[in-house]
Amino acid sequence: MVYATKLLNIQHQLAICVAGTAGRASPKCRFKVSQAGEILEALGFGPGYGRPEKLPLPQRFDAKHREWREKAVKEARKRGIKMSHGVAAKLINVYLKSRFICGGYADHPKVAALHPPIDSILLKALADKNAGGFGPAWRALARRRWSNLDSDSYEVAIGCLRNSFKTPWLAEALWDITDCPNS
Repeated sequence: MVYATKLLNIQHQLAICVAGTAGRASPKCRFKVSQAGEILEALGFGPGYGRPEKLPLPQRFDAKHREWREKAVKEARKRGIKMSHGVAAKLINVYLKSRFICGGYADHPKVAALHPPIDSILLKALADKNAGGFGPAWRALARRRWSNLDSDSYEVAIGCLRNSFKTPWLAEALWDITDCPNS
């Protein structure tokens, strides 16, 4: 039992580190990884939030994600951080990806509802591939930039993803590692 508890804490700390680093990639929204941890924990993400049973039902996931984003933006503001829904979503999505998809639960039905971390690399790949026939929407979102997405534009992106992929987070398969900075 002690081993399992320590493992959950390590997974949580790693997910915070990865999510905080990814979320602060935008020059428009800088914060410390420790602040990302405070924000994520205020959303209810803690060491015990590592089993798929904790996730909302797939049909409730998008609504719950909106609630998380809104709360993340408010929590960031309390810390003097101006955070968009795009940055809040990246913080949340990378945390959840680390805990569940990379944590060995990729085949769980609740995990299938997770959103991929949306960034310029993914938006460019979606536009280049005309994913789901939504090329104009992907290009418009890419021009807007992921870190500038408000709630409505973020939800447009998720709607296009849901209509393009049975499992939205699988859109990341379009990534080409050579498109990543410093690759």
